[in-house]
Amino acid sequence: LVTFTDFVKPRAGYLGLQLSGLDASDSDQRELIWAPRPWAAFRGSWVNRLGRVESVWDLKGVWADQAQLAAQAATSSATTATGATLPEHPNALAYQISYTDKDSYKASTQGSGQNNSLYLHLIKPKKVESTTQLDQGLKNLLDPNQVRTKLRQSFG
Repeated sequence: LVTFTDFVKPRAGYLGLQLSGLDASDSDQRELIWAPRPWAAFRGSWVNRLGRVESVWDLKGVWADQAQLAAQAATSSATTATGATLPEHPNALAYQISYTDKDSYKASTQGSGQNNSLYLHLIKPKKVESTTQLDQGLKNLLDPNQVRTKLRQSFG
């Protein structure tokens, strides 16, 4: 029996998305996975010269980001009328929609035969400013058919 708690934060890790291409909206280029770390710690991925994906994780940075946001909120006199900002807790940022920053990673064409492949670009977490934006992004990315398939694979 799969409970909702198991689905949101399974014992094996965190539910996440693995992208095989740059278009996150293409269902053929994304796959649901159990991520070993919370995605709020994700700082970027790139394809190295051997074609392998390398990622940068910053678990301490998650807490530092939250502390900085809390300090800014404490010193700021302006308050939002809608109150739509995310709560100051790292778990609220565990699911982040990613975008491609094409200017952040450039392949070198000199020396060891690298080329300017379209896939050699840094992929960064997108800053989510409101719960509505986060909910809409999850609806777009977590297709029910993919969730059903992944749960069947994981739990038999």
